[in-house]
Amino acid sequence: MAHIRKAVGFVIRTIDFGESDRIVTVFSREAGKLSLLAKGARKTESRFGAALDLLTLSELVYYHREGLKLVSQADIVEAYSKLKGDYEHLVTGLRCARWINRLLEDDHAEERAFILFHHLLDALTQEEGSVILYELAFKLKLLAGLGLDPTLDRCAVCERIPKQSWFSMEKGGILCERCHDGNHAGEFPIDPGTARGLYMALRLPFHKLKRLKISEEIAAASERLIDQFTAHHLRPLPTARRPLRRE
Repeated sequence: MAHIRKAVGFVIRTIDFGESDRIVTVFSREAGKLSLLAKGARKTESRFGAALDLLTLSELVYYHREGLKLVSQADIVEAYSKLKGDYEHLVTGLRCARWINRLLEDDHAEERAFILFHHLLDALTQEEGSVILYELAFKLKLLAGLGLDPTLDRCAVCERIPKQSWFSMEKGGILCERCHDGNHAGEFPIDPGTARGLYMALRLPFHKLKRLKISEEIAAASERLIDQFTAHHLRPLPTARRPLRRE
């Protein structure tokens, strides 16, 4: 007997399947990341309508059958139409959705990450400012929620406040002049102001990010650093800033 379940979640990935079906990855509050098969979703007269569009928050009814999770109903909770009408903000939301898809496991509830992504999309809809900074802050906050954020406000080894800083992939954050190994290839200088900016991006809520005075060049370089740091400790991640295609 099929067990009917409900979940409210964001559509973060879609893949065409067969002639008219679609596999939808949904990031839900109740069950984390779910891979669902929506039969007939690509038909013009599909009963799902726009509820399975990317970055849409929808309430879904699904059930298990023969090892698959099948969507039986989907209703829009929030379409984020304004966000989707702004190309740069849309791309930023899609990039952060891809980050979630790569970092989080299937069928494992991550309520803090769900709330974080919800806040990000609300901020991208309502706030003005550098989209690079929003993306950088989201990545740092997500890593912090998973217990993987780098140490940015003090030396990762001795906890001193450094006058000069180096960033160490291996040791998980910045190092002071005393703990820096000058012969280690994985350690490189980082401006204390940049480290402070990263720390503030981690700590400030999205709606206060506009207070940060960080150039887009520094924000982009900082984002590459965090991508490299994450790839070093987890699985490889895309680092190039490029538009995402709808999958």
